[in-house]
Amino acid sequence: MKKLIKKILKEEVENWFEKYSKPTVIFVAGCSSERECNDKKYAYSHEEQGDMLQSALGDNFNVITLSHVPSPLSEIKKHNNPYVVMFSAGGKWSNSVANEIKNTEKDLNKIYIVEPYTCNSETLKKVNSAITTIGNNKNVYGGPTDCTGKNVAGKIDSKSNHWGALTTVGNDIKSIWEKQEQERLEQERKKEIEKTINLNIQDYSPIGTRREDFRGGFNPYGNYFNNEKY
Repeated sequence: MKKLIKKILKEEVENWFEKYSKPTVIFVAGCSSERECNDKKYAYSHEEQGDMLQSALGDNFNVITLSHVPSPLSEIKKHNNPYVVMFSAGGKWSNSVANEIKNTEKDLNKIYIVEPYTCNSETLKKVNSAITTIGNNKNVYGGPTDCTGKNVAGKIDSKSNHWGALTTVGNDIKSIWEKQEQERLEQERKKEIEKTINLNIQDYSPIGTRREDFRGGFNPYGNYFNNEKY
């Protein structure tokens, strides 16, 4: 029984660490096969759209997929500093999300608006307001028409199809994150080297101490004392 309990606890800890140690990506999906957009059936479910994004991001990210129908703000509030990707119809929440991120002093650069349905005047107004709050439209992706965000985008891909934009944004987020991680690890490495050097310096006697202090150990002054006769 004890072994079983230990095994269960170990699995729970591993699952918790895997889930919460990875960067969180809150994904607000677009219209789906569930007919929630004027009873029109689209090619992919919300979960399948989320899977496309997860596939592009890889295993180092934890994607939480939401429908575009309810507000995503309650989920965003649960996380420290998540990425938020709003796709297609999900772009209608862009202004609310940008305000929430700003008001809670989270990173506005982690907001991605992907091919929003901005041929709708209300969505266009909300996306433009979000761009004003964020300060730029660098992370706003557009397709070949205004119905896929061409009229608001900072990045326009006229070649891939609408669903392919999920792969594009996933690859971009992954690339930026990997670069930031590399820089962070390099900074940590430099700090460790500096710490080691400082500790080693403290181990040596200052200039002016007895020559005997350097016998049998590392001599920071080269062979000066070794060449002298006592």
